[in-house]
Amino acid sequence: MAKVLAQPRRTVETKRASGAAGSEAIDDYLKAIFQLGGREERQVSSTEIAAHLAISGASATNMLQKLGSL
Repeated sequence: MAKVLAQPRRTVETKRASGAAGSEAIDDYLKAIFQLGGREERQVSSTEIAAHLAISGASATNMLQKLGSL
C-alpha cells in the first residue's frame, strides 16, 4: 500500500516570511475578531467586523474567506 504524505500547511507566519501581501490587514482582522469576541469567545459576524473596521461588508467577507483558506 502506498503512503499518502500530507502537504505541510503554511501558517500565517510562514506566509509573512515569504512576503505575503496584506499581513497588516490580516493583523487588523484578527485583532478585531479578538476584541469583538471578548472573554467569552463568542462568534463574531462579518457585519460586526465590517462596522468595527469601518469597511464594507463585502470586504470583510472577502478577507474572512482568505483567512479561512490559510
